[in-house]
Amino acid sequence: MLTGWNAKHTLAAIAMLLVFGLVLVFALNRGGDDDTPEATATPTPTATTVTTTTPTQPAEEPFVVAPGRVGAALVGMSKAQAAATGLFNTDVDHGSDDCRGVSPLEWKPSVGTGLDVFLNDSDRIVSMGISAGGPKTAEGIGVGSTLGQIQDAHADLTPVEEAGFDQSGNYIVVGDRYLGFLYNENAFDTTESSKVVFMEVTKGDKPELIRDGC
Repeated sequence: MLTGWNAKHTLAAIAMLLVFGLVLVFALNRGGDDDTPEATATPTPTATTVTTTTPTQPAEEPFVVAPGRVGAALVGMSKAQAAATGLFNTDVDHGSDDCRGVSPLEWKPSVGTGLDVFLNDSDRIVSMGISAGGPKTAEGIGVGSTLGQIQDAHADLTPVEEAGFDQSGNYIVVGDRYLGFLYNENAFDTTESSKVVFMEVTKGDKPELIRDGC
């Protein structure tokens, strides 16, 4: 049997154990309430700058004469390719009384004067001629320029040679492409003051520097 002192202390110990148990149960219950997930921070939208680029227009083909070409028209082009440049009319009927008949390819009048074009049997450009009023080279050489001016502009100019019909000519050659110049004087009489009366561009074959007049 517990004495008075022992009974008092035993009851106090039991009371403390009960209090500790209640505190523990309370703490465990509070821990269960903390199962609610923490709020996730919402990212702040970032403004995006969109840069638009205006397409650059391709540079127009300079309408100049060079070995094997006049502007965008190249010796060796097919009839269809030449027509696609916008520089030519196709199948132009000049009537039965005109020696030209139907021209498969002809420079548009709006392009300029003093121009002709010849095709072979395969409908490919083999020669283009430039006479009075036609376009010039990038160096400003054209019909009416002198031999001396061409020599100053082009160190690679070939020597003057006979071109038939008591005329003469010389050439600028780049690879297999030619630009020929015709003078009214024969090769012996040609001087630096002799003027160009006709130009012709070809590829592969040297320009004959002659037209049949039709």
